[in-house]
Amino acid sequence: IQHRVGVEGADLIVAINTDPNAPIFEFAHLGIVTDAIRFLPALTEAFTRRLSPHSRDKLAS
Repeated sequence: IQHRVGVEGADLIVAINTDPNAPIFEFAHLGIVTDAIRFLPALTEAFTRRLSPHSRDKLAS
């Protein structure tokens, strides 16, 4: 319940959890069953490649 209240109104909820039956998957828009510590570096790299240097400058502002 605490997670749900904290993200209420979000346009996109991405849940990453090793437990495929975790309650957060009931309301997440996208669910990924894996270890977040292992997954996030690859996701960060994908975002970095996708964004142009100009986009990164705008995000840092």
